[in-house]
Amino acid sequence: MKNLYISIILSLFFCTLIIHAQCDPEFNISVSNSGFESGIAPWAPIKTNTLEASTAQSHSGQQSLFVSNRTATWHGPDLNLLNTFTVGKKYCISAWVKWEGDVSNKLELVIRRKNASGTVTYNRAC
Repeated sequence: MKNLYISIILSLFFCTLIIHAQCDPEFNISVSNSGFESGIAPWAPIKTNTLEASTAQSHSGQQSLFVSNRTATWHGPDLNLLNTFTVGKKYCISAWVKWEGDVSNKLELVIRRKNASGTVTYNRAC
């Protein structure tokens, strides 16, 4: 895999997100700045949505990631994890999400992969 990204695709208008990857202890990876205490980096918006650190709600620490101004259901926060994973190893990914609005809305955690030839594939992680 040339590039590996984790994109959080939310069918919700607002959310608070904390994510980490874990499975076997030897592959326990904590996403840098997962508590958003230092702002939103390295997270980036997908398309037109807005990402900001917020103190209104948090899971741990003082801040969380607030997503707004989404113009499509698949717009959400994006995290580039290139060079984070080892090919052939199994990882478990979890996220803490809070949303406002209709509880029938659906959350999807999607892995976006781009191989060396540039072909992009999407896999639902949950």
